[in-house]
Amino acid sequence: MASFLKDKELNTENSVYLFLQDDLPPFSTLPWVKTPLSKVIENIAHLAAKDSYQQYIFSQHLNL
Repeated sequence: MASFLKDKELNTENSVYLFLQDDLPPFSTLPWVKTPLSKVIENIAHLAAKDSYQQYIFSQHLNL
């Protein structure tokens, strides 16, 4: 994935917000982690664990 993004000239060092969506009220609405996209990519296997919460990544940058 990292090489694909690099080929598309997308900057993976810009910060993104990683949100977790839990199933219990009041439901997560605040950013959980602010980190470079490269760190999310490096840890994608752990983030996509079988029993993990739904996750969303948000970037304020149009060109990452």
